Amino acid sequence: MLNLRRELVTKLVCFLGTSKYYETVYTFQDRECTTCYFPVAAAEFFQPDCILLFVTKAAEDKHLERLRAELGGRFELRPVNIPEGKREEELWELFSKLTSRLGDGDDVIFDITFGFRSIPVLATIAASYLRVARNVRLQKIVYGAYEAKDQQGKAPVFDLTPFLALLDWTTATYLFLQTGIAAPLVERLRQANWSSGLRAEALEEVTAAMRLTRPDEARSLAYQFSQALSTLHLASPAAKPFELLLDQVRDEFARIAPRSPQPDDLEQELREEYALIQWNFNRGQFLSAITVTREWLVSLLCWHANWTTHVTDKNSGQAVPAWRSEEVRKKGEKALNHLKELATLDEAERAKQIGSKTPIAQELWKRNAAYAEQLGSAWGLASSLRNDLNHAGKVHSTTPRSLRDILHEIECTRRTLTDLFTASGLESHPTPTL
Repeated sequence: MLNLRRELVTKLVCFLGTSKYYETVYTFQDRECTTCYFPVAAAEFFQPDCILLFVTKAAEDKHLERLRAELGGRFELRPVNIPEGKREEELWELFSKLTSRLGDGDDVIFDITFGFRSIPVLATIAASYLRVARNVRLQKIVYGAYEAKDQQGKAPVFDLTPFLALLDWTTATYLFLQTGIAAPLVERLRQANWSSGLRAEALEEVTAAMRLTRPDEARSLAYQFSQALSTLHLASPAAKPFELLLDQVRDEFARIAPRSPQPDDLEQELREEYALIQWNFNRGQFLSAITVTREWLVSLLCWHANWTTHVTDKNSGQAVPAWRSEEVRKKGEKALNHLKELATLDEAERAKQIGSKTPIAQELWKRNAAYAEQLGSAWGLASSLRNDLNHAGKVHSTTPRSLRDILHEIECTRRTLTDLFTASGLESHPTPTL
């Protein structure tokens, strides 16, 4: 049977300019190589299957034969002619030639020592690009530091690969901050040798709680993780750049839970759950945002009704804060349904029917009709949308919505919730007000 699988190889990618290169002793770990051309030293140090040498016509005429002679036939040399890079289109041509010479799954070593003009930057970008586009495995990015020779005239070889890891961290952090997806950042934390005081699983847990509509756990875990990040001390200079990225993560969680959640503090719970809801809205986590919004509105009504003492839960038989009791929450839902109904009536009809509504619905409407109407409208939006989303659009009691309608209603719910929070008094008042 014919085997069509392509053999994977290790390729050393090098560049050559028209400068005059002087004989130098290059050192890497405990090895040395004396040569005018660092690509020769790189080949000796890393033993690639082939060398891709990117050269302009002028550089080829000046150096290629001598470099080939120094290699002595020990390595396969593949010259690739490139433009001078004096215009933007020539830079794209160079980028294209670079990426086209590397295949899926190749192991690659980038040598940027003799890269001229913008080539070192292009090579670094190409390395990051190819890891995704071609599944290229980047072994190293190296630089032969001729100008850093010691007193004995020996030039060190700098391994710049860890700086590419910083790009991975930046991408993973950005993905988390923009979308709430933490898996790549969790993996970076697991691999980091300087994060021993930080559990990568803790980030995994808090983001899972946020996605899976567990606001109590999310608030508690967010606070714990932000505190752990606050006390993390990165002493190594190589770890310092990561501290700035982790500060961004810490600040996100601190905005959700700025202080340790107290189980008996409904006002704190409402403020922090609102921050969590907005966090999910901002990152497209609409299912979680809408589901928690519906429950948040019930808790908000309990706050306005001063249902904040402890009661005995009829299911567990234990004392719980009233707003966590199933019986009390059902009372709250009934009051919200009545506010929703009142919000749809004209003034005359509302006057006729308000007496038939629950006492708390009547009281809230009499205190501040505009706000009570706003609360009822928000409940109607969130409840209907939550049912449609959580039942995957298969709710038979409502007309199926189009995706466009769903997205529009999500935005309407978000705006209504923002206005409701501002009007609720939660931002500025220590006690329920209307």
